[in-house]
Amino acid sequence: AVEELRGSRDELEQSLGREVRSFAFPFGSHDRTSLSLVQYAGYDSACTLKRWANSRTGNPLRLGRLSVGGPLTSRMLVLKLAKMYVMPSRA
Repeated sequence: AVEELRGSRDELEQSLGREVRSFAFPFGSHDRTSLSLVQYAGYDSACTLKRWANSRTGNPLRLGRLSVGGPLTSRMLVLKLAKMYVMPSRA
């Protein structure tokens, strides 16, 4: 699995001409083992299909992302983003 993770990244880097540091889990599916493998393969971050807001203290290998498929006006995008926003805590 690590060989496949590294090999696909190497192919992308050669095609794009730039470093690839983030991974997207196929269909967002992940578990502890896949998280460990992605980290071991050298990725800095990874996206899931979970709908949660990300924070600076969250796990960069379990980033949530917002689905924006289908027809979407700028107003609809703003409303979607507002639902994902989490007020930063004041320390």
